[in-house]
Amino acid sequence: GVVRHRRDLVVSLSNVGEAHCRNRADAAAQQSLVEAIALARNLVDDFPSAPGLQDLLAGVLNNYASALETAGQLHQALSAYAEAVDVQQRIVAAAPARADQGRLSTQYLNYSRALRSAGQNREAERILQIRNNLIAQLQIHRPPADAPDIQAQTKSKP
Repeated sequence: GVVRHRRDLVVSLSNVGEAHCRNRADAAAQQSLVEAIALARNLVDDFPSAPGLQDLLAGVLNNYASALETAGQLHQALSAYAEAVDVQQRIVAAAPARADQGRLSTQYLNYSRALRSAGQNREAERILQIRNNLIAQLQIHRPPADAPDIQAQTKSKP
C-alpha cells in the first residue's frame, strides 16, 4: 500500500544519495539524503510503533552522516551519527533483535571513527567501549557454530 510506496521512496532517495556520494557529488548526495530523512521522519511520525520504519530512519541518518563526513563537514556528521545511534538504541531497547543490535554496533563504530577524526578521542573511546560491550553480549547469545540451522531446515520443507 501507501506505506510501502513511501518507504520505497525513502530507500530510493537514500540509494541515489549514496551513488552521488561515491561520485563525489557532495551537494547532490546531501540533498537526496536530506529528502530521504524528511520522508523517513514523516513515516516514523505516522507509524511510531513500526520498528522497521525507525530502522530505516536510523540507516538513512547513518548514510547522511557518512556523506557529510566524506564532504569534510565533520561537525554536522557527528550530529547525524549521534542521532542515528540514538534512534537505533531506542529500537534495540524496545525489541532487542540481534539484527538491530548488529546495526547498532556498526553505527557505534562509524560514530567512534568520526569522533576520533574530530579529535574527540575520549568520547570516541567511550563509544567504542559501548560497542565492544554490545559485541561481547551478542557473542554470549549466539548459538554454537556447530548448531543446526533451524531456518535452513524449515525453509527446505514443503
